Amino acid sequence: MNLELIYNKICERGQIRILDKSIYTEKHHIVPICMGGDNKKNNLTKLTAKEHFVCHKILCELYPDNEKLRYAFWAMCNQKVNRDYIVSSRDYEYAKILCLEMWKRPKSSESIKKSSDNRRGKKINREQSGELNHNHGKKWITNISTNESKMIIGDVPDGWKLGRVKVGSLGKSNSKGKRWYHDPETSREKYFSGDAPVNWISGRSKNIKLGGDNLSGKVCYFNESLNRERYFSDGDIIPNGWVKGKLKSRVWFYNPELNIEKLFTEDSPEFGFIRGRLPKLPFNEEIKDSNESIRIFKIDIDEESLMWHRDREDRIIEPVETTDWLIQLDDELPKKIEGEIFIPMGVYHRLIKGTGDLKIKLQKL
Repeated sequence: MNLELIYNKICERGQIRILDKSIYTEKHHIVPICMGGDNKKNNLTKLTAKEHFVCHKILCELYPDNEKLRYAFWAMCNQKVNRDYIVSSRDYEYAKILCLEMWKRPKSSESIKKSSDNRRGKKINREQSGELNHNHGKKWITNISTNESKMIIGDVPDGWKLGRVKVGSLGKSNSKGKRWYHDPETSREKYFSGDAPVNWISGRSKNIKLGGDNLSGKVCYFNESLNRERYFSDGDIIPNGWVKGKLKSRVWFYNPELNIEKLFTEDSPEFGFIRGRLPKLPFNEEIKDSNESIRIFKIDIDEESLMWHRDREDRIIEPVETTDWLIQLDDELPKKIEGEIFIPMGVYHRLIKGTGDLKIKLQKL
């Protein structure tokens, strides 16, 4: 394989083609900078991310001793932004092996000096203290009424005190020296270390709030036809259809003949319904309109799913392709699915699996 020819073809194509602006591209130096290349127009080409990756891999193959090309290819393997390709495990391993020898090699005195010079003059504040701390000059204050804490710069405003709410081991406010108060109008409760706001009463609220409504002293009623529950007080007028108590838990039942499912209480399902959800349909369906569709039965479906059943309307089925599948109507022998076949409403029927998939056109009358 002539890798140099492939590399040149990719670069030449990138220079002459015009891509849509929606396609992400990257500039590539045909002759790398580390090999004497420059930024002139004739040394630049516009490549897709995938082409750019391939070109850098080819360069590593052509010039295996160039360490800067190895680093460049390793960087390409670890970029995640705007990548329209997936780096294979083989390419990743190849890039890492290329750089492994360099990583193991001790740093030269020249490299260490260069790194030291780059850091010289820069302040390193590992303890985040003094003016370099992002909170320098700020202080914590706490609202006397609400116990809200925040950081500010400047004087402490009225109604606030210096310091913050102490946090216990479980992330809750420390209750030492505080008392419970509650608002009788809203039943809201809160700890206060000093005097509580006006209209707040010492102690916990005796009201229990469930779902945002005060249910103290109320009784639950249910309406089976509406499938709803509601709480009423002793003096409320109970509407017709509402019965004292809670709704019985209901479970799914399905009717395989009617191909429907409904919710019933455990002890009162309708006749013909079986507990559970409808089995998954044994076909894939493409709806053409409200009365016409295409159904595809795969060869690998379980034969038990092709059960006897009946439909709620007259139907006509017709094979889209030649098939050796059979259809059997009640009190009739199985017959080939050829031409248009009429299936009357309410007549039991089933399919018998043949070889290959079955594709039929179904029309509801």
